[in-house]
Amino acid sequence: MEQITKLTILKIILLSGIGAFLLFAGVACSAQKVMQIETRGKVNTKKFYVGDELMIKLASDNFWRTATIFDIFVEDNEIDFDFGVVHLSEITALRTMAQYNRGRNWQRWLFRSGASFILYTPLELIYSDEPNYSLIAFGAALSVVGIMLRPIVNKYSLTRIGKRKRLRLLDLSFLPPE
Repeated sequence: MEQITKLTILKIILLSGIGAFLLFAGVACSAQKVMQIETRGKVNTKKFYVGDELMIKLASDNFWRTATIFDIFVEDNEIDFDFGVVHLSEITALRTMAQYNRGRNWQRWLFRSGASFILYTPLELIYSDEPNYSLIAFGAALSVVGIMLRPIVNKYSLTRIGKRKRLRLLDLSFLPPE
């Protein structure tokens, strides 16, 4: 009886992992429906798949909706979101979660930096008798800029669908072999 070594166990795990990857990779890429943002004059595109979460603004609404893509109907140019089916021409603006969180990330970074400058002042009193009021003012200014910057960044970090950018639905399924 052959003694099983650690190397043999690693080989078995590696080969079974590669086999599972090849099995599931073929299944995953056989039928994919994609919503794609194209920019005129550029090759790069941004693709969204079923299950992706987006924020969309419709032509009939004046607010942003957070929606998850449930299904894509390529023939009808419609997308099934969690709130209902929307025709592609109704979407006027689109925002990914990374674009939405950009303002919040700037706000957090500036606010934390300002707070650290403000909290540094009591530690400075150990070494000196007079607090440094310029550090307190600088920290307060950083915090205020962070709070005021979030709505400005959120207003401009979006993708407007119109003249330069357009949405397109694609079905990337492979035909079965004959």
